[in-house]
Amino acid sequence: MATRILSPYYGNTIFTVSSVISIVLAALSVGYYFGGKLADKYPTEKVFYSIILVSGVSVVFLLFLMSYLLPSLGYELSTVSGPIILAIILFFVPSLLLGMLSPFAIKLQEQRFFKKGIGSITGEIFFWSTLGSIFGSLITGFVLIPQFGVSQIILAVAVILILLGFFPLTIIGIINKSMFKLILLVICGVIFVSFLFITKTRGAVYSQDGIYEKINIFDIEYKGKPTRLFVQDRSTSGAMFLDSDELVFDYTKYWLNGKI
Repeated sequence: MATRILSPYYGNTIFTVSSVISIVLAALSVGYYFGGKLADKYPTEKVFYSIILVSGVSVVFLLFLMSYLLPSLGYELSTVSGPIILAIILFFVPSLLLGMLSPFAIKLQEQRFFKKGIGSITGEIFFWSTLGSIFGSLITGFVLIPQFGVSQIILAVAVILILLGFFPLTIIGIINKSMFKLILLVICGVIFVSFLFITKTRGAVYSQDGIYEKINIFDIEYKGKPTRLFVQDRSTSGAMFLDSDELVFDYTKYWLNGKI
């Protein structure tokens, strides 16, 4: 998902992929470290579910950044440095918060099943965690992105995380009835506002996440004529003049005349 968020501005290059993988792994590493420290100090379900709730809010903030910061800053940075800078801004905090959950889960399970042994508990948690990662990777690539698009998936992740943190905190009595109504109202408001931020690419006649790239179609003026551009990620792949059947780029004219 992170790679697809950056690819319309920097393409699916080695810089984009390497930056995303490195920053997410770095954030997870920091999250594992501080999550373990926090779990030893405050080994409670209250803190565990609060981290999940905050991680959901951070993903909502990610959606805001995608809608406002990325379109303006994405083209200002180079294709080499841009991906790693924006990966830090967009993905570091959510990944760090989610990384804190694994050591916390181990600590809580150790308290609940102290006779089971830390080795077995750790192995089971990492087994299900890795299995979930495999399932998430497959369903995202084969189903979610082709069917729903990046922004919709990000919003869904935010909603699920917020609910996974909010309702358990209510059940264990951390949130009373008055707070429940107020926080639920705020969550609904945040979700609604976030939905408004799911916009198509600015100025695009058509915008959709494809299997290979982000597909955008723009209407512009080129050489004094109204022109329609077909753009895949940041590459202009074709164009035609709207006031005639003439193609804009020479290589497409060669193809049309059978000279390639």
